[in-house]
Amino acid sequence: MALSRQQALDAIGKAIEYARQYLNCIVVSAQDASRSDPDYLVEVCQAVVAAGAATLSLADTTGQAVPHQFGPFCGTIRKQVAGGDTSVHCHNDLGLGLANSLAAVEHGVRQVECTLNGIGERAGNTPLEEVVTTLTARADAFSGLSTNVVSEQLASSSRLLAQLTGLPMSVNKPVVGANIIG
Repeated sequence: MALSRQQALDAIGKAIEYARQYLNCIVVSAQDASRSDPDYLVEVCQAVVAAGAATLSLADTTGQAVPHQFGPFCGTIRKQVAGGDTSVHCHNDLGLGLANSLAAVEHGVRQVECTLNGIGERAGNTPLEEVVTTLTARADAFSGLSTNVVSEQLASSSRLLAQLTGLPMSVNKPVVGANIIG
């Protein structure tokens, strides 16, 4: 049985209200947000926040978004939804995970869901080490934003992850590859 948009909004609100009985912090991810109807997505996000979610995650699930559209899209959603934090979750299918995440940051998003070495399904997710290093090395371009990540541990953590997962890292991998760190 297919739900109407209003029925879906009602169900989302009830699910979050139920979860709030047991959890203090609820994160709701809008899967495939980058290809959603923006007006309805705003309604969904407003319902999510009204029901008590702490964070809205806008996902580029298929990795098809491009920065000059994704950044403003995230900024628009963020501005139209009062309350709650906004995060992004970008896949790297077109090699644009980092660019899309940084475009979202430029438009006010302050949380990037990323993974060490960009590990994830298909082509992976936005690489943590690239986000941290970009925000550090180019703080001038990002209004001095920073992270609490201990960047001195990125290379060794990256090598350990590659070893543990059996997923070899390319020597020319940005930030942590052997050609970069020596």
